[in-house]
Amino acid sequence: MSSESPSDLTHQRAVFALLAEVCELDAEGRERALADCDDPALARDVRRRLAASESIADLLDAPTPTEPPPPPVQVGHAVGPFEIVAPLGEGGMGQVFRAVQRSPVTREVALKIVRGARLRGEAEVRFEAERQAMARLDHPNVGRILEAGTTDDGLPYFAMELIEGPPITTYCDRATLSIEERLRLFLEVCRGTHHAHLKLLLHRDLKPSNVLVSEVDGQPVPKIIDFGIAKGLGAPLVTLAASTGDRFLGTPAYMSPEALEPGGDLDARSDVFSLGILLYELLTGSLPWAVEDDDPVRLVKRRLERDAERPSTRFAGLDKDRRGRVARRRRLDAEPLAKRLRGDLDAIVMKALEPRPDRRYASAAELAGDVERHLGSEPIRARPLTTGVLVGKLLRRHRLTVAAAATVALAVLVGTVGTVGGLMRARQAERAAVEEARSAVEARDEADEVVDFLVRLFDASNAQFPESDKPPGEVTALELLARGAERVESDLADQPLVRARLEGTIGDIYRNLGEFDRAHGLHRSAIETLEALDDPPALQLAMSHIHMVRLEAILADHDSAARHLEAALALAQTLPEEEGEHLLAEGHDLDGRLREASGDFEGALEAMQRAVEAYGKLDDRFTIGKASSHHNLGVAYFAKRRVEDAEAQFRQAIAILEPQVEDTHPRLATHYLGLGAVIADQGRTEEAVAIFETVDRNLRQRLGDDHHERFAVLLNLGSLRRELGQLERAEASLREALALGERALGDEHPHVAMGLFILALTVESLGRDDEARRVHERSLAIREGVLGSEHLEIAESLDQLARLAIRRGDHGLAHRQAQRAFDIQAAKLDPGHRDIGRAAALLGEALWHLGRRGEARERFDEARALFVAGGEPMRGEIEDLEARLADLGAA
Repeated sequence: MSSESPSDLTHQRAVFALLAEVCELDAEGRERALADCDDPALARDVRRRLAASESIADLLDAPTPTEPPPPPVQVGHAVGPFEIVAPLGEGGMGQVFRAVQRSPVTREVALKIVRGARLRGEAEVRFEAERQAMARLDHPNVGRILEAGTTDDGLPYFAMELIEGPPITTYCDRATLSIEERLRLFLEVCRGTHHAHLKLLLHRDLKPSNVLVSEVDGQPVPKIIDFGIAKGLGAPLVTLAASTGDRFLGTPAYMSPEALEPGGDLDARSDVFSLGILLYELLTGSLPWAVEDDDPVRLVKRRLERDAERPSTRFAGLDKDRRGRVARRRRLDAEPLAKRLRGDLDAIVMKALEPRPDRRYASAAELAGDVERHLGSEPIRARPLTTGVLVGKLLRRHRLTVAAAATVALAVLVGTVGTVGGLMRARQAERAAVEEARSAVEARDEADEVVDFLVRLFDASNAQFPESDKPPGEVTALELLARGAERVESDLADQPLVRARLEGTIGDIYRNLGEFDRAHGLHRSAIETLEALDDPPALQLAMSHIHMVRLEAILADHDSAARHLEAALALAQTLPEEEGEHLLAEGHDLDGRLREASGDFEGALEAMQRAVEAYGKLDDRFTIGKASSHHNLGVAYFAKRRVEDAEAQFRQAIAILEPQVEDTHPRLATHYLGLGAVIADQGRTEEAVAIFETVDRNLRQRLGDDHHERFAVLLNLGSLRRELGQLERAEASLREALALGERALGDEHPHVAMGLFILALTVESLGRDDEARRVHERSLAIREGVLGSEHLEIAESLDQLARLAIRRGDHGLAHRQAQRAFDIQAAKLDPGHRDIGRAAALLGEALWHLGRRGEARERFDEARALFVAGGEPMRGEIEDLEARLADLGAA
């Protein structure tokens, strides 16, 4: 290392920092910057160095050819205070060895020796500055830098924490970790990465081999290693790879487009891109792109011009044997894994892999936040705020926690399967209405083609038909739909308008069934078919773009959706007034949804208001759209916490649609769910119960008693009836809900666990404590298996179990459960949250029963102080605490 004194070293660092600022400026800019420098000596030294070198890169020149290369490091050699024990690996940056330090402490380390770069002068100062920056890293998921220096031959080295464990992908596959378990490990990697970013370090080489997993007390702990090519964020750090001759500062398969470009401007979002690829591999067992070569120009071009396949699409495209192997390593069969990847996980990964940095997650913390929301069954930011998401979101704010999370399943179910029949008929009716101007002959010809196509399609279910492979009556509607999708291109090759119309219709059905990849392919084909015509019908092409907007809004591909919306609105300008007005109205509505999804709530509100105004000018043929525009405006109002305005809009949507459709129409049920959610949020429990009862009655009439769409409605009814003291009715609703939920979702689903939790509370209120304990324990087991050991819902279950344990006199168990519940809530909630005070009071009660009165009083005082600090809203908490202390004799 340098022999300069600390004060000299400080000056040299200042010289380097100023050099980094001015070296890329032109001569005039450099002189202005140096003239503004307050330290003449500093400016003089920078001028002297600039005269000798025109760029910072020259300060890191490799050894001249006249110098002999240093001898290779071998086992038994001493490097500083370390003795080389064995090689661990080798990469583009250098070699890594297992080494032992014997003084002043004895420990094993991973010693990385960077080859091909000697440190002299300012370069030595830069290396020292980097060492100090990296030494600031102190996080359980980051391998620590213990020491750094240079060998006697002038080669830099790092001594790092020795981590005994395989790469994260290898560990997950060997341990056959589930998707949830993989996501929790990935969360820790995100947190470690974010810590490095906060310390102004960009890793630049995040990949499985740089994220090792070791086990501590039987629990896997991922650690990020190898910051050897780290880049300073906001402060320049040395990059020793610059003199190695390597083509890349990183690993091409995991690099962002901007990192692949020479001199690319990098920030935290470059590491986010690499994290997205790592997550992709953890989920699917494969990479989003093949890396056929290491030519940076071709790699950048591919990643900028060709979007990665969605994880679900990539997995579905694997050969059957590989799909099976990948699924088994995640403790699933192939089809359940494909479904598991669709939706949230597709959206999260694709947002992380956006080619343009400004469209990605802004930080590793943002990416982690969406993963946490997904694991907690909460709406993620990478997907639009649909009505379904709204219902779950609204009732989570209800004053009873147990009523809140139970609505998540309803959000999904109502928005998809149940809408197919009514919604498709209504949409088709609207399209038919605006196309009345088409000639009768053309319409008849198209109708004949459609009829012929359908006849041929249904012939496939006839046992006498050559293509039939099943007995009569065994061909399902979904199978016919799939056959239609496959045959539409070949059977209607000479009828492009009919073909495009059927592709759009089948695509819409697939969208409502949640088969988004199939829907996307059909809608894309319809657009391509129409655009290939010399004179495509503007209305049909515009509606095809609208289909795509609706789909890509669900898929959170907001940029592509915006482009299709722009194309549709441009076509609308060429249409007759009435047709164009209809498209403009729907365009405003979709624009509002896209803005809402991106977090632009003000813009969304304005767009929704324009949609309501535009639909108001249209006649009753557009009832579905009119009602939906008011509903979506209600969603926008609620996002702004304008609850009364939101309620008014939901009521308006119902008033418009209700006279026009059957009471059981799925879209009408959606509007009532929005209204019920807002009312429950305001604490108007009886009114909300009446609404949910109506929705359930209509769903039963439409879909039958055993349909899974009733699960969340019944769960909410059970919770609200419990609040009203209707305990027997609450129990009946909850047991019926759980029977439906377990059949539809499986008996290990977090929504099933929530239903069990509410049932246990209800049974406890009925005086059946032993049964309540058993149901709570089952709910807790599911939650721990799905959500992990530190989720707030775990604390919720432990809290209730501790209360039951106190009641039956098992105070030791109560103390353990209450302590764990308190620790989780103290770690997860804001310091002044009332639940921390409640947890402290419960822990104090358990300690009091154990005779540990001093510790108990400390907890009681902690709870009282928190409630007092909360002011008037927590007056009831103080009164409850004082009453309990009086009962215990601890007042």
